[in-house]
Amino acid sequence: MKHRIFISIEMPEELKKIAEKYIEPFRESDLTRIGENSNWHITVVFCGYLDDRELNNLKKITEKISKEIKKFELIPDKIIFAPPNKKPRMVWLTFKPSQIFLKLCRSFSEFSQDIREPTPHLTLVRFEQKHYPNLKKLLPENGFDLKKEAKSFIVDSINIMESHLSPRGPKYELICRNYLK
Repeated sequence: MKHRIFISIEMPEELKKIAEKYIEPFRESDLTRIGENSNWHITVVFCGYLDDRELNNLKKITEKISKEIKKFELIPDKIIFAPPNKKPRMVWLTFKPSQIFLKLCRSFSEFSQDIREPTPHLTLVRFEQKHYPNLKKLLPENGFDLKKEAKSFIVDSINIMESHLSPRGPKYELICRNYLK
């Protein structure tokens, strides 16, 4: 059996509440898709479809990595149209660059399905790129600055998650949680 797997960082409830406030105008549009905030997370790496043997191997590697990576801070930055410098098709909550986050992502390079440089972010809203002209009025050109409102948080664990796709959107299941040193 194949499992659709990713490694993630949980979002603090306080930060979810702040994000909810900024994306409220997007909820009123039938041009967007917004996942339940209980599903909101920061993806460390999307691993793709793994069989049971590969998943067990990932569990062992994740346990090892969690003993090597120290807890670290993520600092919320902005809510922007994304991806940056490309045709927008999402709204992200971005974080200040973090060398430890990059190190964590690169630790899973053998499992990564992504060729982009890892950027710590939370995807809040998705839409088809063709709808951007109708949606761009909902965010300032430079996004919403969160520096004064949103507090940093300490990342103390990483999760192996399984994604179950359905017509109503993905459902995520926690496979295991590993605490950082």
